[in-house]
Amino acid sequence: MNIVMVTNNYSPYSGGVVSSINAQVDALQKLGHIVTLITLDFSGKNYQDPTWVKRLYCPITFIYKKNHMAIPWRAKKQIRQLISEIKPDIVHVHHPFLLGHSAMQVAKQMHIPMIFTYHTIYEAYAHYIPLPQAFVKKITTYSVLKFCRQVDGIIAPSSSIQDYLIDNTIETPIKVIPSGLLSIFLPTHIKKRPVENGMLHLLVVSRMTKEKNIKAILHVAQQLIEQNVLFQLKLIGFGVEYDHLREYAFEQLRLPKDVVQFIYKPSKNEIEQAYQSADMFLFPSKTDTQGLVLAEAMAAGAPVIAFDGAGQRDIIKQAQNGYIVVNEGEMVDVIKELAHSPEQLSLLSEYAHETGQNYKPAVLAQKLIQFYQCFL
Repeated sequence: MNIVMVTNNYSPYSGGVVSSINAQVDALQKLGHIVTLITLDFSGKNYQDPTWVKRLYCPITFIYKKNHMAIPWRAKKQIRQLISEIKPDIVHVHHPFLLGHSAMQVAKQMHIPMIFTYHTIYEAYAHYIPLPQAFVKKITTYSVLKFCRQVDGIIAPSSSIQDYLIDNTIETPIKVIPSGLLSIFLPTHIKKRPVENGMLHLLVVSRMTKEKNIKAILHVAQQLIEQNVLFQLKLIGFGVEYDHLREYAFEQLRLPKDVVQFIYKPSKNEIEQAYQSADMFLFPSKTDTQGLVLAEAMAAGAPVIAFDGAGQRDIIKQAQNGYIVVNEGEMVDVIKELAHSPEQLSLLSEYAHETGQNYKPAVLAQKLIQFYQCFL
């Protein structure tokens, strides 16, 4: 099958959407399918992209809140030219705005089926737009749902998102297919070790942004210290809130730097090593539709303790591979309980590893192809 994917978000960005796309493309190509990715040229530099990545000419590029931004020149015309040359069987877009909307118009004009992956709760990102939030959220929700009604099929990364779309009267065919993991995050076995002297190794891997709710984890760390729990917490990531969160942790909360450690933008190998050494993975976001890091952590044998949210309910099985909690105090209680229950922690780790195997890209790519074929 000849497939075109369209995304506003690609390198130099990293994160869940980019990792998901890369894992998906790799799996589809290994199955023998042709995939071309259309994205933005954020800087005009040589990205050392593979030949299947096509970047649109963007005369205006800038940095906003530490994020690369690019405005393409006549995006619809550029996309139409590429799609005319590629002649795909299907167009798969990963965002409802900018390139996604242009690609949708082109696909309809050329009578090519179009699929949309509903990656995130878009209105949760309204704070990035400097306008009244109630207005932005209302317009965003309306625009995204309108887009969902215009495409031919929707990929929902979790059943919660499928339910949300159905509740909003979306009648477009929907298929629940979670994002797959890169092979580096799918170890064949886990390297777990007993908790040494009661010392827990806690881990967060996240973009450091407002919607990820990282401050809640810092409050959890403060309470664990006050209750004499022995632990070390690593917070891995980057983002506009990174410096502010460090200042909040060390200057305002006075958390000790030998207990709480921030690690800025490590390599994938370093992230995988952090997963392997973690006793528990903490997840404070309430807005993620899937939270790919949950599957990455579980594949390495780290059970997840997470606040409730749409992306958590599909993967976390309560008291089997992790826990869903309602607030900071409950997260503290679960961590304390597991600190004194090494047998339970070991069982959680084993089941978490089994859960992670459900996110092998090859299996998920076959489900994606089957969904594509429904529209050909």
